[in-house]
Parts: sequence; structure tokens; C-alpha cells
Amino acid sequence: MTENVGHTASLWQGRKLLVYGGENEHRSYLSDVIVFDLKTSTWTQPETQGTPPRGRARHAAVIHDEKLWISGGMAGHETTVLDDICYLDLQTWTWSRSWKFVPRYDHTSWVWGGRIWVFGGMGEQMERNSELWWIDFRDSPAFNQNIRGFIIETDA
Repeated sequence: MTENVGHTASLWQGRKLLVYGGENEHRSYLSDVIVFDLKTSTWTQPETQGTPPRGRARHAAVIHDEKLWISGGMAGHETTVLDDICYLDLQTWTWSRSWKFVPRYDHTSWVWGGRIWVFGGMGEQMERNSELWWIDFRDSPAFNQNIRGFIIETDA
């Protein structure tokens, strides 16, 4: 396994860490998935199907319903801020298509109440923000009309 930074590590099945993406020592953005089994202390790299998303670092990842959801991040020599969301089906190891979402990096995401929530991070102009966005799984699997957000006012 190579050294990288800006990757995510998500707990899966209570005993495995799914490590996705990051940036390696050559400043290449990665789109690979590596699994660390906490019980056996072994690394594996599953063979995925479909077109993987663009390599990225400083993204967010969360697991819901046996899918590893990836959103945002940075990529490219010009450090492009990514504005997409996609998932890896963990039962078939197949990548989904990407949907347009919110341009963000260094943000956090979580699942609650049938939604993926995304908070904070940095936007396209490298500005800090306090926006809260969500996608509702229950309304539309295509995500065309169900992306919502609002800004939390702070004194800082």
C-alpha cells in the first residue's frame, strides 16, 4: 500500500475499514478502494466494476444501505473543486454514475433520517461555509429534484 493523504476511511460491517481515494506522494489523485480487515489485520483490494469516479482527495464518504457514497473533494493540477456524488455498491463492487451535487471539499457527511447530510467545508472560491445540504433517499433514486440546503448563520 502506498502512502497517501486526503483519503477517507469508513467502517463497514463493524470490522472492516474501506479506504477510498486520496493523493499520493506524486500528487496524483486516486480513485481506488482498499479494505482493511480489523480482525485479521489484512489488506485487500477488491476488483471493482463500472467506471470509477474521478480520483480525488479531501472528499467525504459515508456508508448507507451497503453503498459507499462519495461526495465532493479536490482533483487535478489546478485543484478543481468537485461537485458530484456517486456510490460504490458493496455487494457487487460496481460504481454508479455520478450526479451533480454541491461543490465542496474538507466537508463532513453522515446519514440520518433517510438522508445523506453534508455540512461545512470549503467552496469553489476556497471560502469556508456553514451550509447544510442533503439528499433524500426516500423521494427519488435519480436525485434530480431532491437536493436541498440551507445556511446556518453563525457569529464567527
